[in-house]
Amino acid sequence: ITFPEGLTLSQMAAQLEATGFGGADEYLCAAQDPAFLAEMDAPASGLEGFLFPDTYSFAVGAAPRDVLRAMVRRFRERIATV
Repeated sequence: ITFPEGLTLSQMAAQLEATGFGGADEYLCAAQDPAFLAEMDAPASGLEGFLFPDTYSFAVGAAPRDVLRAMVRRFRERIATV
């Protein structure tokens, strides 16, 4: 799945849902869950701006939190090289 630059978290969640990776609400809830945000060392305001626009390959049935972890990990990898 490819996320072009400029998409919001809501738009990414809708795209994930449209391609069969679970409900958009699952992504939105996870991206604002205080425990998950703490685990990701993300701000309490949520993951908006921490999901790197790129092309990803996720396994069928991938859990929404695993998808978000991969996107945040890519963000941090790319930011570290700038």
